Amino acid sequence: MPKSSSPNRGTLLIAAISGRALAASAKRAGFTPLVADFFADADTAALSHACRKLDGDLADGIGWDALQAALTSLAETAPTPIAGLVYGSGFEDRPDLLGKLPLRWPLLGNAAATVARIKAPERFFATLDRLGVPHPRTQTHPPSTMRGWLAKRRGGAGGGHIRSGGSLEPGAAVYFQERVTGRSLSALFVANGSSARVLGFSEQWTAPLRTAPFRYGGAVRTPELAPVLMQAMTAAVEHVAAAFALKGLGSADFMVRADEALMLEINPRPGATLDIFDSEKEPLLKLHLDAVLDGVLPGGRLGLKGAAASAIVYARRRLAVPDLNWPDWAADRPKNGERIDKNRPICTVSARAMTPIQAKRLVEEKISIILAALRGPPKGETVNVTKKMEGSATRHAATPSVNAKVVPLVDALIHDASALRVHVTRGSLGETLIDCGVRAVGGLEAGRRMGEICMGGLGRVALEATNPDSSWPFFVTVHTSQPVIACLGSQYAGWSLSVEENGKTYHVLGSGPARALGSSEKLFEELGYRDQATKACLVLEADRVPPAALVEHVAQACKIKPDQLTIVYAPTSSLAGTVQIAARCLEVALHKAHQLHFPLDHIIDGMATAPLPPPAPNFDTAMGRTNDAIIYGGRVQLYVSGDAKAARALAEQLPSLTSKDYGKPFAEIFAAVKGDFYAIDRMLFSPAKVTVTALKTGESFEAGHIDTAVLARSFA
Repeated sequence: MPKSSSPNRGTLLIAAISGRALAASAKRAGFTPLVADFFADADTAALSHACRKLDGDLADGIGWDALQAALTSLAETAPTPIAGLVYGSGFEDRPDLLGKLPLRWPLLGNAAATVARIKAPERFFATLDRLGVPHPRTQTHPPSTMRGWLAKRRGGAGGGHIRSGGSLEPGAAVYFQERVTGRSLSALFVANGSSARVLGFSEQWTAPLRTAPFRYGGAVRTPELAPVLMQAMTAAVEHVAAAFALKGLGSADFMVRADEALMLEINPRPGATLDIFDSEKEPLLKLHLDAVLDGVLPGGRLGLKGAAASAIVYARRRLAVPDLNWPDWAADRPKNGERIDKNRPICTVSARAMTPIQAKRLVEEKISIILAALRGPPKGETVNVTKKMEGSATRHAATPSVNAKVVPLVDALIHDASALRVHVTRGSLGETLIDCGVRAVGGLEAGRRMGEICMGGLGRVALEATNPDSSWPFFVTVHTSQPVIACLGSQYAGWSLSVEENGKTYHVLGSGPARALGSSEKLFEELGYRDQATKACLVLEADRVPPAALVEHVAQACKIKPDQLTIVYAPTSSLAGTVQIAARCLEVALHKAHQLHFPLDHIIDGMATAPLPPPAPNFDTAMGRTNDAIIYGGRVQLYVSGDAKAARALAEQLPSLTSKDYGKPFAEIFAAVKGDFYAIDRMLFSPAKVTVTALKTGESFEAGHIDTAVLARSFA
């Protein structure tokens, strides 16, 4: 359930066809929601202080008597003064209801007259013509032939009202629009009556029926569109919002072909994409009310990374909801035993991923899992939908299980332990501990294998030789065809672990595939990746044996038994530690690309190499040398999608020489800041030389250089 991100700001009445998403956003914004809708779903009731199901049939829409009765009943339960009423879908074709509501409660949104104007096609499209906003040909009288035309109901929502081939009878409630093909995109915006701010873009798809071929299916938040397209859609929204003096949240629907965006309609209220844009950090209802009440608009688009999708699960037959263990990714959950008619909504599913394609694929998979679960469990049993999704996610081709892929690598390391001079033991909790350099001697090959395990089995690490006349002719080379998951989803040392053992603190940064199971890093939300596995492997850069308290903590976080956990560890000063850290050259490049806000889903492939530094018994010296191997000697090649301009910018910004701290051995820099990592410019942590190839054009861009002088000082 969402948490409030601000102190209680009062009580809000919410009225809509479905009010759950509005209630969730209201709660995040610090309000107490009271909801009237057609479903009164289990999670809507849990989110709300009180919830009332509207009388009547969904097909007939919201009626005044049912609405007034429900809102009056809710108002009597208000724990604090009612700030006003926020409405969602269900009023576009009956603005007269909105005209009655302000007699009882303040209306926190567009007034009835505004909704009536913008939903009157003869006024709306005439305004678009006056403003120069492109749109499909639209008329209120029937065309001579319906071929190539659509009939739409005035004020209709959800796509179910749209017909082709003249299946809607002409009349006052119908208008006609030329059918155009392209991408169905939507711009979410917030307005204050004179100005508007576009918050983000999404792409929609349909869940067609024979009788409703354009029924709304779902939407995916689209992180990036062509700049010319975003500019055109933004300008159109700003002009139209000002012309109609819109207030609060709304959305503008477009059909896009090539670089032309044709506006189809404006929805002058919070809409179906709340789930994919709302967040604890920036609750959309707060932005809505700031604009409506105070005229305040945010500074720009929402700072959301990656992609998110949501979709409606429709019943394919009449059913009774069985006893389900609903997963977190399902919302609008019906109550157990509730009967749902064929083609009616069951629930909403959502997913986050790196790319829109992955996010959409995940929600489609979740729809299948929900429908399978609704066929019913064996008598007396509860269906665990979450478990079904876990098993499916493990098999998902777009997101391989890093923990599953390292199992053969770990088994081989154990099998070859004697030859590799590593020690394998069982800990007190049954965990497998593989010492590659603390008490064990270990060696270069053990470090090479640690590097591959650290990358979740998705990369290859090799020890190679270059110019034999060079002072440092041996290199660690890395390649992966899954650079984002291998490097950021597994190899990156981002899991901060700290436990107390016998009065002493054991603090270490965890890396390796176990991160994708148990770490709470926000990075995984941006990646849209979480592993599902019954075994886990953690890699530690450590000079002490991991204590039992740490083992227990990691196992609990990964939701596995301790005897299914393997920890591979070696100190920085060891031979194995030296190799596995130098093998992070590509990971360091990926991490900096992420800091530079380069779209991670555009990074298709990558490889890197760094000189193998000599180990040192002193930690500071050893740490300095391994960092210098990458900062002053690392070479990275990235292959990226997208335009060449972005590839050039990445190449220019990625090398370490862009940092203000560049130029001295890392050990000296570390000493100068008295061991405070956070005082070092984070832009320093990147490879020395970079080549970025734009796959779209075939152009390659190179920047940075290998600094042999600093390497010589560091490695001497």
